[in-house]
Amino acid sequence: MAPLRDLELMIQSHYPLIAIETFEEARLERILAEVATSLRLPFFVWSVTTGLRRNGSLNSIYDSQAPLKALNNVAAMPGEGLFLFKDL
Repeated sequence: MAPLRDLELMIQSHYPLIAIETFEEARLERILAEVATSLRLPFFVWSVTTGLRRNGSLNSIYDSQAPLKALNNVAAMPGEGLFLFKDL
């Protein structure tokens, strides 16, 4: 699957931002979770309704519903991670 491999290469190359437009949001989230697992990266998902949360967790990071506050949390995190921001 070439597009998936291309996505992995972009992530490994430390692209700071990868924009993906899709109607298949759930499918993209599953694919990114698989890529994060493959690359041994923590995977976080943000939406305006749930805020920023680690994939699989029901708890959101405190005060992260606003996009800027979520980005501030990302900037303060130690180490690398993969972040999906929905509906921006």
